[in-house]
Amino acid sequence: MMRYALALMLLPIGGCFSIDFPTPEEIHSMPLPDIDLRVQESGVDASLRGVFAVDANVCWASGSDGTCLRTVNGGDTWERIQVPNASEIDFRDVHPFDAQNAVLMTAGTPARIYRTSDAGVSWTIAYEDHREGAFFDSMDFWDDQRGVLFGDPIDGVFTILLTDDGGWSWRHVDRASIPPAMDGEAGFAASGTCVATGGDGEAIIGLGGDTGLPTARVLETDDFGETWAARASNMPTSASSGIFSVAFVDDDEIVAVGGDYANPAFSNERDLNSALTGASFQPAYTKPCDEYWFRKEIRALMSYRSSVAVGELDGHAVLLAGGHEYCVVSSHLASYHWKWIVTIPGSNTEKPWHQHAVSFAPGTSRAWVVGAEGQITRLDLAVPMDLDEN
Repeated sequence: MMRYALALMLLPIGGCFSIDFPTPEEIHSMPLPDIDLRVQESGVDASLRGVFAVDANVCWASGSDGTCLRTVNGGDTWERIQVPNASEIDFRDVHPFDAQNAVLMTAGTPARIYRTSDAGVSWTIAYEDHREGAFFDSMDFWDDQRGVLFGDPIDGVFTILLTDDGGWSWRHVDRASIPPAMDGEAGFAASGTCVATGGDGEAIIGLGGDTGLPTARVLETDDFGETWAARASNMPTSASSGIFSVAFVDDDEIVAVGGDYANPAFSNERDLNSALTGASFQPAYTKPCDEYWFRKEIRALMSYRSSVAVGELDGHAVLLAGGHEYCVVSSHLASYHWKWIVTIPGSNTEKPWHQHAVSFAPGTSRAWVVGAEGQITRLDLAVPMDLDEN
């Protein structure tokens, strides 16, 4: 159904090949992008879970206590935008189209979608679900009109909503077009990024939960969300683990991150077995999961990360993942190995803070990272000077 290769999939039987893994010394000697890190003043102490960069200047963020923030000057200043009667609402995802237009998504019941066209001066409740158990996890858009939102299952049916008018109205996907949810299966709303859209109407949803299976599933579509199929990944799953975030690297590749939020420091070591309907897969190797690498078009990161985003550096994709205590990066400069790049200390604690969500400005190497205690950090990545001169 899909053209791209899921980042967590293994090579099919007969397709495996010998891989010479670099030593830890070789990995740590690989060049990484230069980093200009700037901790920015948000003016709030809320837990920020949503962030979306429109361009290098405009970025929106969202979180607990009805928090919605916007910058139009690269984060030099952040403006808190008031949403009426929302002081106790947790906004887990935000999707702006520009400095004026944005969609906000709540977590919890009632599940709501808000829409503004005047930079938050006024808001319209575009959709509301009062059903018991209604819980939205993530949303994404193919363009400024067509979008998809995913929510946890009710009575065994995943909630998948579609919009064709930029988020002003939403409709349910026919339940017959969605694979049934397994007992205990759901999504994760840790960063508003368990849904990702790609080209030609493609989208993917990462799942998790205590399903009784060893690995998490994904849902995928190639017709702008009208019909969906399910397949397995090799990401371990439990009540607190699974796939937390997915992103398209290009038309043929995606990357997925996750892990166990209840045990975020744990780096799983296991045979990476996976199953896909119609094909058999075998483990390629066993190795600690901090730095997995099969080949350039297959990436995996399985120690806990709640969000991953894709930017562009020197004409190549650069991946940034945030989560427990530090960011990691994968880029062509480091042969696409995941490497630790930075620990960002919290302003109100001596311990590093949890970086819940990341977003690159499209087509750039500028990213924003948001997390606990209202923390916002801007990262600008650049090719190291000594490499650039060569």
